[in-house]
Amino acid sequence: MMPDRQTNFVYFSSLLTALYADEWRKIESILKYLRIDFGFLNGTKDIWCRDYMPVQITETEFVQFQYNSSYLKGARYKKDRTIPGEIVEWQDFNPISTNITLDGGNVVRWNDRAIISDRVFDDNKGWGKKELIREIELLLKAEVLIVPADPDDMTGHADGMVRFCDANTILVNSLKEEDPDWVIRIRRTFRGKGFKFINIPFFQDPFPEKEASAVGIYLNFLEIANLILLPVFADQELQTVDGISVSDLDKKVIRQFEDLYPNHMVRPIEINRIGRKGGLMNCISWNIKQFNPQPDIHLIPIYHEFDDVLLIHELDFTEGQMLEDGLCINISLRTHQRTPIIRGQNFLRFGNYVPILLEERQEWTRRIEESISPNIIREIERLLEFPTSDLMRSLSFVPPRLR
Repeated sequence: MMPDRQTNFVYFSSLLTALYADEWRKIESILKYLRIDFGFLNGTKDIWCRDYMPVQITETEFVQFQYNSSYLKGARYKKDRTIPGEIVEWQDFNPISTNITLDGGNVVRWNDRAIISDRVFDDNKGWGKKELIREIELLLKAEVLIVPADPDDMTGHADGMVRFCDANTILVNSLKEEDPDWVIRIRRTFRGKGFKFINIPFFQDPFPEKEASAVGIYLNFLEIANLILLPVFADQELQTVDGISVSDLDKKVIRQFEDLYPNHMVRPIEINRIGRKGGLMNCISWNIKQFNPQPDIHLIPIYHEFDDVLLIHELDFTEGQMLEDGLCINISLRTHQRTPIIRGQNFLRFGNYVPILLEERQEWTRRIEESISPNIIREIERLLEFPTSDLMRSLSFVPPRLR
């Protein structure tokens, strides 16, 4: 399956901008500033596009499950429930359809594994459990791990309980705060799989508009490429919970995510008004790896050593300046291996780099475009333009624009 960090484009329901204009402005400002591409789904009846859009398997392969879970059976949802086939953009993805009912929010994905809650059995009573799991594994081309649904969550979705941090690490709502029986069952699911658990704080919303409030669930973040949009919850109304400062808890979780994702940009965002309707950043987004996007290149090739090219971001480049103090990255056009970001002089000190002259730059840029995938180019651009906090602390030189 397509893991979140390999995605490069994110969709939202077009209703979001009208129903939650203030919240959308916060989201939009971050995405635009970090140059994350986004678009809108037209023809939707609700904002929870994670649930009704298909699951991406490869760049060109998508699977559409039935959006017909048990919690959607009420009269209200007959009128307000989105029909995937009525979404204008849905046809562009030509998904494979199945009669299995499964919300996208109940599929927590990694390359070759998916975590799904046992709510899927209640929603597909005509299937035997083993048969159902086997069919889903064939569709997703991944091993399926079944976890017990949170009994307090109306939807029973996995994305409010667990998330992959990497292939061997699972983030989970702090187990010491959970029902002991649930903890035993979830540990049983992952026994013998070699996973490491990381506890993430969470709390129950003291001011819920309904039982399904997602306020307090930090795990419902959006990960796209090397960006994490992390829900935080301190606002004028919500300042303490159980005697604990929510602002302090927010800061603790932000630091925790910066440590867990050292190569990501972690950006906090408060959208409690949406959260009290039952979902947060992962619920309201649908991120995919867009097939062969063609971005403009904002990288300047300045030195080379055979097929190794030293790149600097255009924001840090001035014609004729001394480039040794720039923030640079080295990438091989042959193997695609790249170095960490360091000062240019550190590369030049130990290598036999040759300057790339102005008249040669266009040809080197063409070679970069032909050799390196657009996704890697965009990732390098973001790393150079927005260095992570860990990288900033390790630099002996900080570009003037970042001081």
